[in-house]
Amino acid sequence: MKRLHITGCPRSGTTLALELLATCFQVDHRCGHEQSVFQPVPAGEGVSVSKQPTDIVHVHKVLAEDENLHVLYMLRDPRAVVTSRHASTNEYFSNYRVWKECESAARKLVDHPRVLQIRYEDLVSYPDIYQQIIQSKFPFLHQTHRFSDFSSFATPNADSLQALNGLRPIEISSLRKWTQHLPRVKSQLARFPQMQDDLEYRRYEPDTRWQSALAGVDDEVHACRYSDRKPVFKELEKSLRIWVKAERYRRHVRQSKTALPALKA
Repeated sequence: MKRLHITGCPRSGTTLALELLATCFQVDHRCGHEQSVFQPVPAGEGVSVSKQPTDIVHVHKVLAEDENLHVLYMLRDPRAVVTSRHASTNEYFSNYRVWKECESAARKLVDHPRVLQIRYEDLVSYPDIYQQIIQSKFPFLHQTHRFSDFSSFATPNADSLQALNGLRPIEISSLRKWTQHLPRVKSQLARFPQMQDDLEYRRYEPDTRWQSALAGVDDEVHACRYSDRKPVFKELEKSLRIWVKAERYRRHVRQSKTALPALKA
């Protein structure tokens, strides 16, 4: 089964991408809301779509082994990411540290033949054009509806609805919403001044002139699901778990390849 796995920093549009793909292309299997790349999809013919945002950091561990695995990476303006709130909490959900970890991992895969990177801003501005770009990159996808019409046909579950902050047509009104959270932007920029370099590298800003909007804004510390400082011991434990999961996944793929010729015989 061909698998298209969606990744990206949390709050970068991964849930929207999942619902667009599952609604507007012929899909035989989809995850409910999130599914680790290390969790195999059903065997057989067809197309499966799944999503786990920060898997972009780990997906290289299994891409080479599984030729049926394809990856869509969602990139979004870091200012929008760090100021996005999840409907389940009033806290800011992500931060620049996590955005940078995902973006750095994505840069290493930019030339991979089974990886496509799309900017959230471009997807919501030109949904039907980017639907064709996605289909051209992954020709096993067959269109059933237009992305621009997805809200008329989508049936997201409760978790996806919450992450989307409700089902509604694709719109661009949220692209500058970060300007309503300037204290948060200023605090993240002060903590991570390299954000400016990334804004220029990813062509979100040509220079530092946008920072004039931060003049006179109080630099405040805000509650966030993710810590600005990487939890070292927790990450070490996580790395071990990821290694075990990746090895199990690779073993599963190798066994599937061995079993296929026997079934054909």
